[in-house]
Amino acid sequence: MKTMTKQYEEELDVLLRARGHPGMKVVDMNTLSEKRKSEKNTRTTLLRQRSFEARGSEIHSVDTLHASASVKTGTQAVQFFATADESEETKVMFLNRCDTGLDFRPYDLVVIPREEIKSEHFTISASGVVHINPGVPAQFTPLSEWWRASSIFSTLRTIPFFKNYLVSKTRLLWFENVRYRKYCQIRRRLVSRLFLAKKAFFSILMEINRQTVDVRNVKFIQVKDKTTYSIDDFAESQTGVRSQATKVFESICDKVQTLLEKVCEDVSSRVRQLELGPKEDEAANSNGKVRSKSMQQEKQEAIARQRALALARQEVGLLTNFIRLADYMMVESLMTLTVES
Repeated sequence: MKTMTKQYEEELDVLLRARGHPGMKVVDMNTLSEKRKSEKNTRTTLLRQRSFEARGSEIHSVDTLHASASVKTGTQAVQFFATADESEETKVMFLNRCDTGLDFRPYDLVVIPREEIKSEHFTISASGVVHINPGVPAQFTPLSEWWRASSIFSTLRTIPFFKNYLVSKTRLLWFENVRYRKYCQIRRRLVSRLFLAKKAFFSILMEINRQTVDVRNVKFIQVKDKTTYSIDDFAESQTGVRSQATKVFESICDKVQTLLEKVCEDVSSRVRQLELGPKEDEAANSNGKVRSKSMQQEKQEAIARQRALALARQEVGLLTNFIRLADYMMVESLMTLTVES
């Protein structure tokens, strides 16, 4: 019976103490003081432990923030995710291509906020690199392959051929363009002054060249094989040959002179005709004739007429040189004939 009563009192005492009551037992003041001090120490220890844990997590989060904030380039981003663990808060980074100008560097990327991404951008995570380009399927590359390709590209760029390729190619293109421009300038100069490139002089020049060939075929001295000549007979024979050659020379000179007169007349008449063209049109307009052409067509015809007139005047200026050239060709043929005879 006492045992049951004691057990009941203990349970009641525990219940009362749980509700803040002093309980049924009389407690010694020293014991109560020690108990309260022990509870206070326990509470202080728990608070210190929680404060230390909170401070440690704060330091860890700050370190993580600084680690992700220090990443600026694509290479640093790859290194960051390659060494990060699963507890890392930063899961993905967004990157744009660096503005390298004409220098081709496809692996140079810059980390940017998500709000500043361009239409073509990259994302890097612990899994790999994703290239996103509108209109093209996204391309995924593991970190290891991306790092290997970037390293190989950087190594190749250290070789002088690849390092200086763009500069060398630009210089080569510049050099070829300069040569071609010089060639075009020389060609235009030749076309503007070369008689073979002029329609007004080409046919006449070919005919003069044919006459000079005939001059070279003329014989000054003619000796028959297996024939014995006396001095008088030989002199008389050669006199007849020279007189015949003189007639041929005179005939050829007359033909060349006729050709030169013809080309001079053709070129001069073309200039006069082109100069009279605008005056005839003005006279027709002043007489009240109805225009059968549009203003645009008349303008184009006027421009073409001016070009033709400038070309004709240039040909007139070349007549002196053309006559001098014909004279040089005839003299050269006579000199060649004299030397060969």
